[in-house]
Amino acid sequence: MAKNLRPSLDKIVKCLQSVASLYSKIFIIADALDERHVSDNCRTGLLAEVFNLQHMFEVNFLVTSRHTPQITQEFKRSTWLEIRPSEEDVRTYLNERLQPRKAFLRKNTELQK
Repeated sequence: MAKNLRPSLDKIVKCLQSVASLYSKIFIIADALDERHVSDNCRTGLLAEVFNLQHMFEVNFLVTSRHTPQITQEFKRSTWLEIRPSEEDVRTYLNERLQPRKAFLRKNTELQK
């Protein structure tokens, strides 16, 4: 049996339709949509199919993505919220990530900055 094969868009859509027909309310979450390559049209096709599901069933669709014009265009009729980290959030994140390397950083103040 072949390993690491991804299901086709058609199989994903059929699965989503099958599951959606079983429930009164559906939640679909797509994280990091911008990381899906555009070249094979899979992202556009998947979005079109999910939007189509929203017309057929009660489907709630939550997407996370970095800002890209193509994705913004796809969701122009949707409710969206832009979230950006504060400088304090970024500093906290970096301090936590750099914690194991603190000994090395203490010796180099330029690198700390």
